[in-house]
Amino acid sequence: MPSDLHYDKLGEIHIELSDLLTDYKIPVLELSHRLKNHQHLKRKREPLDVKNITELLLIVPSIEDCYRAADIIISHLDVVKKADYIDKPWGTGYQSIHLNYRHDDESEAQLEIRTIEMHAHALELIAQYGPRFWENPDFQKYRE
Repeated sequence: MPSDLHYDKLGEIHIELSDLLTDYKIPVLELSHRLKNHQHLKRKREPLDVKNITELLLIVPSIEDCYRAADIIISHLDVVKKADYIDKPWGTGYQSIHLNYRHDDESEAQLEIRTIEMHAHALELIAQYGPRFWENPDFQKYRE
């Protein structure tokens, strides 16, 4: 179960990202965050790694803004992983830029950057295949 420390880190990560985007005048339609599901974390890691417990969603007006935001984040934060599903979308048409970055020695965050159209498509996939659609066996054949 997440502790108060996890919620404090979540707030810090959100503020850090929000301030950076504001400083560089990235037009933000939405910036939301959540703690990852505890059961999902247990499935992914044994023993439980509570460093990467935060997911953020950034929705911007255009594909150009997706790349501008990603470039700024990469140049200012400690990004440890990048996946560009805009350039190489999944077979279902899913598009997004995924960045994992270190917030501090104790926590990491995963950020998904999309346009509103990309987000609407992701929501359609959730409606069709379920909330963790990428794990659904019927979906796997479309993943890449």
